[in-house]
Amino acid sequence: VGHDASRTGAPVMLYSFLGWLQSERIQGVELALLAAGPLLSEYQKVAPTHVLTSRLLRSSEQLGAVMNSLGHPIAVPSAIQGIGLRGIARSEIVMANTLASLSTARLLATRSGQTSKPSELVCHVHELDGVAERVLPASPPIRERLLNSVDRFAAASEAVAEMLVDRLGISSKQVTVIEEFIEAPRPSSRAVSLARQRMVGEANRPVILNVGAMNHRKGPERFVDLMATLVAHPSLPVGVWLGGERGSSVWLEMEHSIAASGLKDCVVLLESREDSASYIAAADLVVSTAIEDPYPLSVLEAGAAGKAVVSFESGGVIDMLRAVGQAELLLPIGDTLGMSAAVASLLDNPRNRELIGAQLAEWVNSTHLVEHIAPALWQVVKG
Repeated sequence: VGHDASRTGAPVMLYSFLGWLQSERIQGVELALLAAGPLLSEYQKVAPTHVLTSRLLRSSEQLGAVMNSLGHPIAVPSAIQGIGLRGIARSEIVMANTLASLSTARLLATRSGQTSKPSELVCHVHELDGVAERVLPASPPIRERLLNSVDRFAAASEAVAEMLVDRLGISSKQVTVIEEFIEAPRPSSRAVSLARQRMVGEANRPVILNVGAMNHRKGPERFVDLMATLVAHPSLPVGVWLGGERGSSVWLEMEHSIAASGLKDCVVLLESREDSASYIAAADLVVSTAIEDPYPLSVLEAGAAGKAVVSFESGGVIDMLRAVGQAELLLPIGDTLGMSAAVASLLDNPRNRELIGAQLAEWVNSTHLVEHIAPALWQVVKG
């Protein structure tokens, strides 16, 4: 069960996992989505896909969430649940791909009238505290009951596992760390050339790339601050934010901040694109200004492409950079000046930048591709 079909981390990784299941000829897999999105047609190629569009189900869940938050829990009648989930086969195992989809996955796992034994419920958690607090029930007893209904948890990073055990009260015996994984990026040379041109034109200026949804959790305002500190660097770097929706409130805030800081020639905003791997391959280095990110796929893709990465200390990127002996490229969250110094040092030392990129490429391409980690996730799902 996925929360949507957007081109963001958890849905993209789910698509890779479903593709792996298909390649392994594992039968009987179905996908239910709470909402559609640009990945829908791709999902439909790798698994029978249902979009849960029942207004009655949505309304009942929203009413239940409001009443739960007010301390007056109500149960969604099974007849209403059946309308919303009609057409989805009964399964021995139900996996929620995120905490955001856990409530619906639980409905699927506990549907009455078909068997006396509920399905096993597995949750693959890609969220950290801020998002978890928003998507889980606000009422502590309701939240506890929901989490206690899960048989096994897969945590996207050590930081996620720590949240589950230390702050959400899950037994460590129920939690297995299954780090995020990617499909090996193979952009064509033409696609890389076009991406470079879109980012910086014909200018011979280094590109500092940040890839991610344009929301405050990803730290876009910190990215503008970073570029403001680098405006006097002799290489005249260009900062590119890839991701977001033109005209959204955060996009407009970014445009205003860029203009107010006099950075129109130094910062470029690009909407989300299917071929993000081409832009990563065309960049000179990649940064992550996220203040909370369980394990950004963009840093794995950057590593696979041999690009040096500089990041705030958030989620799985900590484990990645420590694994290759580059912990100095991790900065305390919000330390824009420290990040600026690390980026400037890499701009000044192309050879060092290449060496770090080579270390990351070797690590990612030998440990974090779908064929390396999907089997371990499948073992957690099967139990």
